[in-house]
Amino acid sequence: MSLVPSEQQEYLNNIIEKGTYKALNAIGIYGNNASGKSNVLNAIELLDKLLYLSARSNSTTKLPYQPFLLRQGYELKPTKLEITFIFDENRYRFGLEYNKNEIVREWFYCWEMMLFERESNIIEVSSEYKGSQELINAAIEATKDNSLFISTCDMLNVAGAKSIFKWFDKLVSINGIETEREEMTTVHLWENKEYRKKIKEYLMLLNLNLHNLDILVEDIDVQGNIDENPSNKLIKEVLEVQGFKTCREE
Repeated sequence: MSLVPSEQQEYLNNIIEKGTYKALNAIGIYGNNASGKSNVLNAIELLDKLLYLSARSNSTTKLPYQPFLLRQGYELKPTKLEITFIFDENRYRFGLEYNKNEIVREWFYCWEMMLFERESNIIEVSSEYKGSQELINAAIEATKDNSLFISTCDMLNVAGAKSIFKWFDKLVSINGIETEREEMTTVHLWENKEYRKKIKEYLMLLNLNLHNLDILVEDIDVQGNIDENPSNKLIKEVLEVQGFKTCREE
């Protein structure tokens, strides 16, 4: 997936320019059901999670490895993730390959110049990777089989690792399937009259035959509406419908 625009001359308002760089402000992903569209967002969220949490996990923690099982020979292949991004006018490329137990490969480049490369537990760091040599050596020593070297560097305050974490800190992934966080945000915005008006205007533009919209809030006694034992209630209903009887050996 790339946000780099083609040499088009239409819809120039949809192109963001900064210096010599150009990027689209939105893209569409098309495909059949279950063809992997949502997995693009899942991959971004997964990389974000690995970056922030891998160095903090213990040495026996299993990595979130879900191999592709619909093609023979792929059940043991490592998962590969790679991202290219621009931060402080420098273009970086970071990637990794991993399985359930370990990071198999890891690499970090700036303008296609190697900052570091990793093959299993062998880590090669170039002189271009910023940071105290003492801290870098400590990070090499401290990196576990199942954790990222760059995450360990950030934990030890190695300067060269800061760019990717600062970039990811500004990245917000919104998954339309898992919308709990977005629902809370919408409710919060609704309380602001200005944003409430914008939400209404947006919904009217969708031609859903809506003429007005409002939210009614009703207090519910949650404690009084929760069955003390939902499983017992479900079993009782099934037995009543099916006429089953339970037998117990004494």
